[in-house]
Amino acid sequence: VAQCVEIGLPELVLLVFVSQFVPHVLHSGKHVFDRFSVLFTVAIVWLYAYILTVGGAYNHVKHKTQITCRTDRSGLIDAAPW
Repeated sequence: VAQCVEIGLPELVLLVFVSQFVPHVLHSGKHVFDRFSVLFTVAIVWLYAYILTVGGAYNHVKHKTQITCRTDRSGLIDAAPW
């Protein structure tokens, strides 16, 4: 199984930060960050992966890495059952 550390590690760090620390700093929207922390971090890291893809970070890497890291070759939308 190919893994994309450049995307997975920031996702985990950001998830812990948003779910554990942001609700204590922002008291007004505490329940929003508790409930939707995974959705927020997935959207942020997907944007980060898109910027890396557009910037050419994965142009000269192995094909297996390109499949898991690039947003234009991941097949996420094409593989959806809709």
